Amino acid sequence: MTVWSLCAIVITVVFWNSEWMVSLISWSVARSTDDVASSKTSTLLCLSRARARHTSCLCPELKLSPPSEMAKSSPKPSPMT
Repeated sequence: MTVWSLCAIVITVVFWNSEWMVSLISWSVARSTDDVASSKTSTLLCLSRARARHTSCLCPELKLSPPSEMAKSSPKPSPMT
């Protein structure tokens, strides 16, 4: 039997600095959690403001244009012959 490719999984364990690494990861996770929490708060404030504005106005692109004079006028009566 011939092996055409070799594959190896290497796991490196570093003990000399594991406490520092754990504290770095813990700090990073705590920082990320704080960032997400503040983002969630500001997003919720933004959404509540957006909902209030949404009911009172439309975006300029969504506003309907006023009816034109042509739409209001009726056709001229044809003369009777």
